[in-house]
Amino acid sequence: MEELSEKKRLFCLFYHRLCDPKEAAVRAGYPPERAMRIGVRLLAEAGVNAELQRLSLAAPPDYGRLAAAGLCRLAFAGAGDAVKLAVSRPEERTEAFIDRLDLFAVTEIRHGKDGVLDIRLCDRAAALSELAALSERFSSREDNGFLDALNRSAAVLGDTP
Repeated sequence: MEELSEKKRLFCLFYHRLCDPKEAAVRAGYPPERAMRIGVRLLAEAGVNAELQRLSLAAPPDYGRLAAAGLCRLAFAGAGDAVKLAVSRPEERTEAFIDRLDLFAVTEIRHGKDGVLDIRLCDRAAALSELAALSERFSSREDNGFLDALNRSAAVLGDTP
């Protein structure tokens, strides 16, 4: 099997952490306007798949961390690119134009009868609430883990009934 280029290795590392082909490709240094297509093509390559499998075996993805990162991104996302899309003329909405936009927080796009786009963004308050709940669950789980470890240690030492 051929050796992966540095860019492809970086793509694998970012994809393993983010599970997002476009974001991984951009962070690895590929052009943003073609990042989604490049990322999807890279995922189909045998060498990339082998590297991703190796990374997963070495350190399985932390989906709790990924969920928290996604909620943070939703809660604090800017609306600038959604506004750019909303005020753009139909002839400006090329694939290259849309590929450069960060539309992560967009939940729905509708074409109005008058040709105007109706763009709905995620509910930031709901994202913040979910993030707070997730954080609380992680904190309580860590606290319980620490207390459980203390109790097991005490039991080994014979200090508990």
